[in-house]
Amino acid sequence: RKYGMIGRNGVGKSTLLNKISRRKIEGFPPHLSVVHVEQEVTGDETRVVDYLLQADTERCRLVAEESRLLALLEKDTVDSS
Repeated sequence: RKYGMIGRNGVGKSTLLNKISRRKIEGFPPHLSVVHVEQEVTGDETRVVDYLLQADTERCRLVAEESRLLALLEKDTVDSS
């Protein structure tokens, strides 16, 4: 499950998220994964999940490597036809 928070400025959303991500909330389940993105982005049509995926540099590297390898496989298939 994924959760988000909305609320007026100054009500403590960021403070709560900071405490959760730093495991400073007593009794917070230790087995839960917590991802807290602290950067602001200029509003555009990009989906939030896409911003998160772009921030994962290891994933981006692996996706690029996959694309490169698939292109090589496709080229080999065309060359051997």
